[in-house]
Amino acid sequence: MLLKCSQQQQQILTLETELKGFKNNIQDEQRKNEKATHVLGKTEEEMNRARNSLNACLAKHEELKNEYSLYNRILKETEDALTVAILVSLVGQQYNL
Repeated sequence: MLLKCSQQQQQILTLETELKGFKNNIQDEQRKNEKATHVLGKTEEEMNRARNSLNACLAKHEELKNEYSLYNRILKETEDALTVAILVSLVGQQYNL
């Protein structure tokens, strides 16, 4: 009987040790999970900032393209008007001779 009690006590100690090991493993995994969750959150925030920055850059690029097109059209119209003015001046000079 005493031997059986001793074996049961040994078994209980073994199970308690195993249980303590499992608890430690669970706590370690929880810490790892918390760190991974934190890194994921920071990465998602950074990704959102980068996405917002990219969208702002794309909007600015579109705005600058439109502005460039406007100035390019104005330059073409000005060059055309200058060409007409030069031709009119040349024709006028020919008649004044």
